[in-house]
Amino acid sequence: MSNTDGTKGLSVQKRAALESRLEGGLVQVRLDSNIGGVVLPDFLMDRVQVTLNLSYSFRCDVFVIDEIGVRITLSFSGRKFLCVLPWSSLYFMQSLDAEREVVGEADIFIESVPKGILEHYGLTM
Repeated sequence: MSNTDGTKGLSVQKRAALESRLEGGLVQVRLDSNIGGVVLPDFLMDRVQVTLNLSYSFRCDVFVIDEIGVRITLSFSGRKFLCVLPWSSLYFMQSLDAEREVVGEADIFIESVPKGILEHYGLTM
């Protein structure tokens, strides 16, 4: 399998996990905004760990999930912003209930976790 095939396979896994979780409600994702193609408000860029909440129940102008990643209009301090989240940037997904409490186990895509975060927890790839 080529590296491209491996990346594509991981993207398919991430998409399936996110879509399944979204069917259940609110999903918290973590991503590395240093990855090429990520578009977020300036104050969230250049961070290895950005946490966002996603839900089909949000009143988003845009919410697209496709083979490239997620494009969603989110609100930051009352201002709408079109966020672009390539699959390669996402490394953590967790379902939350209506009170924003954790539900079940998280999906962690270890291949995509930034090196600095792995080192912080004493892990290596």
